[in-house]
Amino acid sequence: MSCTYSCSKLILFTVNLVVSICSLAVLVICSLALANMNQLYNLQNLNTDLPVPLALWAIIAVAGVAFVLSFIGCCGAISENSCLLYLFATLLSIVLVMQLVVIGFVYYQQDNFRAQINSVLNSTLHDYPTSKDPIVRKTWDTIQTDFECCGINGPEDWKHVFNNDTLPNSCCKAIAEGSSCHARNDDAPPYLSGCLEVINSKLDPVFISVLFVCVAEIFGIIIACCLSSSISAQYRTV
Repeated sequence: MSCTYSCSKLILFTVNLVVSICSLAVLVICSLALANMNQLYNLQNLNTDLPVPLALWAIIAVAGVAFVLSFIGCCGAISENSCLLYLFATLLSIVLVMQLVVIGFVYYQQDNFRAQINSVLNSTLHDYPTSKDPIVRKTWDTIQTDFECCGINGPEDWKHVFNNDTLPNSCCKAIAEGSSCHARNDDAPPYLSGCLEVINSKLDPVFISVLFVCVAEIFGIIIACCLSSSISAQYRTV
């Protein structure tokens, strides 16, 4: 009994630690994605109530709550407080349902997400060399540098913007200071992947991370209930 009890505490603590780490990772990824997307949305005066930012905000909110609850679960396991563990299990069950709803929404709207991202990228690409607002250039440079991509579907997209083989410097991996980036650079070749493909691929790890958190939370709920019952039984025995 003592060994099982100790193992349950250790497992619950480990599960909550995993949930907190995964939740923190989801928070960081979604926050960075939201920051880049919001710059483009605000620039083009697009409706920020559309699915992409809404989904990101929903994931951030749920991940934040899960992170806080995982801390409560750790405290409950360490302090052997049955009430705290029951509270943790109840709240975590609510969060789990919320996460499943968000996952369902994201899965249902995934084609809309991709179409919307494509629309935002297309609407700003041609403004890069001519826009008086530095946010266009800065945002595109940030996206291409951070995601290691070039253009929407590849470097060839910039031919329709510059009418030659010139590329933004952010398209090249290691451009020397004072040099220009070109499609045929040998010393500093451009990124070959388009930003649309790369950004879309970044959505999958978020989806998988949230699913992983859900699975960990299910184990956490079960173990917390069992551990709380065990603690209550010990007190009744005493």
